[in-house]
Parts: sequence; structure tokens; C-alpha cells
Amino acid sequence: MNGTQKQNKALEGNPGMYRQCTILIVDDDENDIFFVKRAFTEINVHCAFQMLKNGQEVVDYLSGHGAYADRQKYPLPIMILMDLKMPIMDGFEVLVWLRARPGLKVIPTVVFSSSDLAADITRAYELGANSFMTKSVTYDGLLLKLQTLSQYWLEHCKHPNVGEADSSNSAVA
Repeated sequence: MNGTQKQNKALEGNPGMYRQCTILIVDDDENDIFFVKRAFTEINVHCAFQMLKNGQEVVDYLSGHGAYADRQKYPLPIMILMDLKMPIMDGFEVLVWLRARPGLKVIPTVVFSSSDLAADITRAYELGANSFMTKSVTYDGLLLKLQTLSQYWLEHCKHPNVGEADSSNSAVA
């Protein structure tokens, strides 16, 4: 039984948590999304993937607004893999929004960006990113990075009980 299977099994006994392992992949580049999803499949990560194209979609998803209101169809994720440079609302803005939400701020959030700028890396960590990885220019490099990421975050790490913020702490942007 791999780490994800063990985690899903553990979740079955805890009614406060969602049973499905869901990862949000947030990137406005269709090619990056395609290759990340393909790489996760190739390295046997058995999670559902929700693909979002900008930070506002992340806010709507995590808040359960509009099309994302059905938590059976759109469960809260165990991890967010997010680009920084996106239209409408960038990754930095998402981090600010996310870390201000008591029920959601515990979701492990990995910045996965083309940027290698020290200022971007520092700012992402200051705003609450749990990890910062630069995108690889080769598919083999992507496979290696995502395999390392999945082993660490999905197999070795314990995950918090993620729940929606209570109504007194609105999860609305």
C-alpha cells in the first residue's frame, strides 16, 4: 500500500475529512498543466486533479462559490501546486488570501514557477508558501521534481484536517 492509499484509508475512518485525495494545479499555461498532470499519472500519484487557471478560480474553489459549491465534486485539496504569474489574481495574492483563512490556511501550498528570482522566492515564503520549486525545462526534469514532491508531501508528511472557515471568518475574497 503506497502513501496515498494509506492516507485515503486513514481518511475513511475520519468523517471530518474528505475521502478523496485532491490536488489543485493552478497555472494559466495549458502546456504546463498537461505535462504536470501527465507526469503525476506516470509516477502513479492516485489523486484527483482539479485544474484552475488563475487565482480567482482558486478563491472561488476554496470558498465553494458558484460552480464549486458541490464539495462532493470539488472537495477541499490536500495540496495546492501553484504558479505565480497568472492573470486576474496572481500566486502572491492567492497566498495572502489563503493564509488569512483559518480553515484553509493549513493546506500545503507549493509554488511551482518559472521564476528563479530571489525576490519572488523570498516573497512567496514570506506570504506563507510551504515550498518553492522552479519548473524544469525538460520532461525528465519535471518527472524527477514531481516525484520528489509527491514522495515528500503525499507519502512522508502528515496532513492537517482541512475544513472550511467558519461563517464568522468569511472565506470570501
